[in-house]
Amino acid sequence: GRNRSRAGQGSRRGPHHGDIDPSGTHHQGLGVPQGLICTAHGGTSMQQWGPALKKNGPASLYASMLESVAVTGQPVAGVLWYQGESDANEESAGKYTERMIELVRATRRDLRLPKLPWVVVQIARHFVSSQGCSWWNSIQEQQRLLPKHIRCLETVAAIDLPMDDCIHVGAEGLARLGVRLAQAARFLVDSMGDRPPQLDKIRQIPSNVLGEFRTEIRFRHVQGSLKATGEASGFSVVETAGEAPPPVFHISLHGQAAHLHHVTPLGSAKIGYGLGLSPVCNITDARGYSLPVFGPASVSNSQAFLPFVTRWSMTDILPIRHPLRSLTAADLVRETHVPRADSSALPWILRMAWPGDFTCALSGVI
Repeated sequence: GRNRSRAGQGSRRGPHHGDIDPSGTHHQGLGVPQGLICTAHGGTSMQQWGPALKKNGPASLYASMLESVAVTGQPVAGVLWYQGESDANEESAGKYTERMIELVRATRRDLRLPKLPWVVVQIARHFVSSQGCSWWNSIQEQQRLLPKHIRCLETVAAIDLPMDDCIHVGAEGLARLGVRLAQAARFLVDSMGDRPPQLDKIRQIPSNVLGEFRTEIRFRHVQGSLKATGEASGFSVVETAGEAPPPVFHISLHGQAAHLHHVTPLGSAKIGYGLGLSPVCNITDARGYSLPVFGPASVSNSQAFLPFVTRWSMTDILPIRHPLRSLTAADLVRETHVPRADSSALPWILRMAWPGDFTCALSGVI
């Protein structure tokens, strides 16, 4: 971890955060001066922030934070947490969610603010090393899912922001991040702000292009439509079970969804966004809010492309004795011996014809 900020303000209307400073956005929106308390300490891990170390007094990061808040004599409106890099290792990554739950619980208890809002920044990119990719992505995924485990907490993405060096988001990016944090904070306090985009579902969908397969990744809380400067990028297909993943030759954006175009089925492969240590991610919504890093995530179970179809039957290719154009659905069932549905279901027939008066029948029951 490299940066943790804390914010306090006499007004309890919204949490406001330190060196990334969303306070300007809040001041304009609320007309209330904002006070910021920065208790950040670079390069620190969740273990170093452990509430159990409070017994060490000001030598403890946690106790020092509580003391800084107490000195102000003001109630605290919320917490900004931008940390996680130092936990991206084999020893610590698996404990990240558990330690975050404990830290948030202890902070709310010790400050006597049981609904104290937290806004967490999902760690972004780094170019320091090529090692530890899986642990880095594990921290990002756990941060994305924190709102499922901790109430009154929101996670915002930073994966698209420009860098100043090999690990730090630059000044331009921090200004944009501050706006995202401010809006997420307002939402947590009074539902007046905007939630960042969140993954909804991943599924395979039909394509009207011969020889092409499509996978749809749909998001919630997208304002306007998804967009990208230049060719959309950031998604990847991850190999599983020793199978080579299908190459994605195009990413198209459709409202709240992105479509991956590939030439072979996904099989057991999984989908991710922003995976790796230094991915190129440029997809945002109309506000300029990035998609979150996620995955690798499984694709929903394949379903019939026609939602009303519940069961399929298919024959071999068989010769027929009548012109194709004159066949009715009933004729086709009779000629090709496709099993009829019971009296409570309606057969649905698709005819596929080839030169030479051969046909194949697919029978779907609805």
